[in-house]
Amino acid sequence: MKRTVNVWLFVACMVVMVIAFGVVNAGIVSNTEALQQEYRSVNKTLTDLKNEKQELQEELDTVGTDAFVERQARDQYDYMMPDELRFVISFPEEAEEPSL
Repeated sequence: MKRTVNVWLFVACMVVMVIAFGVVNAGIVSNTEALQQEYRSVNKTLTDLKNEKQELQEELDTVGTDAFVERQARDQYDYMMPDELRFVISFPEEAEEPSL
């Protein structure tokens, strides 16, 4: 005996499946857009951090030199080498007249 499937039942199941697929697909598209936005944001942050790392590495390379240490000692602490003489030049006439 041959069994037949009701055509309307089959069509109704297919319609329900198509609607469910559409709902799930819409959620996936919205999640994909949010993930793409987050990816762009993280990628920009990564680029900024790489640039900052490069700048800090260059500064670190400069800081480690004797010339940098000597310049900092002279500028911040007024240190001098033992064989150096300090000359201070002042102009008293400029101190009396304020310039405009």
